[in-house]
Amino acid sequence: RQFIDSLRKSGRDISDIGNMEVAKTSKTGRMKEMKITTDKGRIMIDTNQLRLLVGSDTLKSSKFKVRKRSEKFLFEGKGWGHGVGLCQDGAEGMAKSGYRYKDIIKRYYKGIEISRR
Repeated sequence: RQFIDSLRKSGRDISDIGNMEVAKTSKTGRMKEMKITTDKGRIMIDTNQLRLLVGSDTLKSSKFKVRKRSEKFLFEGKGWGHGVGLCQDGAEGMAKSGYRYKDIIKRYYKGIEISRR
């Protein structure tokens, strides 16, 4: 019901969702676009729109799968962000433990070189 209410608030006139499926994923398996079949037709929605609609605290990552369970939909995901490679909590923990910024960056981004210009 919360999902339908979120779609309504975004201006979509729907009453029921028949199906939801990931329509397009990135190379890393993150959802890029979702197809939602409603009583009023099909809606295609990208990850950013979807996360803004339902709230990033509800849908924490774009790496998820969705499946229908009875009359409800189950979102199963992994991660806490957008998949660029740096975990903010991990980086903060390293900083608090005394790691230098260069070491933190190199921990998350392999094969890079940090230089001054």
